[in-house]
Amino acid sequence: MITWHDAPQGSDEWLDARMGLLTASNFKTALSKGSTRDTLMRKMAAEIAWGAKDEGYKSAAMQRGNDLEAEARKSFTADTGLSVAEVGLATNSKLPGMGASLDGIIGSPAGSTVGLEIKCPLAGTLAGYHYDGRIPSAYREQIAAQMLICELTTVHFYAWHPDCSPFHLVIARDHFDMVKLEAGATAFVRELNDFVSKLPTRF
Repeated sequence: MITWHDAPQGSDEWLDARMGLLTASNFKTALSKGSTRDTLMRKMAAEIAWGAKDEGYKSAAMQRGNDLEAEARKSFTADTGLSVAEVGLATNSKLPGMGASLDGIIGSPAGSTVGLEIKCPLAGTLAGYHYDGRIPSAYREQIAAQMLICELTTVHFYAWHPDCSPFHLVIARDHFDMVKLEAGATAFVRELNDFVSKLPTRF
């Protein structure tokens, strides 16, 4: 069963709800190998075991994306005629330890199987998206994870810049190997829980 948490994205309540969860935006790191995966594992273990909150890093590009998201959502609605509902964090009882925050659900969250992922890149980056004509590699795992956790059949990927033509892809679930994705994410969560079990309790 999917649970939609009401806290607005970016709020303290939303940040608290995400603590200790493998979120869609971190799937790429969790499914990789090396130091970045290890760093994510340690950070999440500290959140679960001690409720420790490290200051989150937000680059200028990330802040720009947050600032422009509402305009991009309006542009998507105008371009497609589709109604978009804003949603908070989603968790799935079948996938403990995981969560996803979509930029929107097409229609009503209850029973909808179509999501929206918005990006607001720099103009040159957006030009590259148009040239390549495919899902940017940086976001493949994030979109697949959204489909997995929220049980979506489709995600609209919409990249927007106020001075450029938007880049819009409609991505179907069968574009990804969902079995492999779920197995990798489940293995990460299992390893994380083992890590946490070896930490002392909070003083």
